[in-house]
Amino acid sequence: MVPDPSPTTTVDAPANDTGSSTLINALIGRVAGIILSFIPFSTILGGAIAGYLEGGEPNNGLKVGAIAGVIMLIPFVLMGTFISRSRTALSLSTNSSKR
Repeated sequence: MVPDPSPTTTVDAPANDTGSSTLINALIGRVAGIILSFIPFSTILGGAIAGYLEGGEPNNGLKVGAIAGVIMLIPFVLMGTFISRSRTALSLSTNSSKR
């Protein structure tokens, strides 16, 4: 007969200081900000969501919120650059056809 094993206790693993959860929270905040982009100040809402998910000290929330804001800004800058270059190319082709 095999004796029953004694109950084991679970111990929480120590927090990993690699920053991966911070990046994940920032990406979640970015997605939330983009989904809420029809609402004014959606980037602030996305950063607030990321900060809330980060928890801990207020400085940690501020840091992850800022990271989420920068990540959200990248698509808007790329889109603005693309539109600006498209308008410039369009105006150049329009001006050359008027001559």
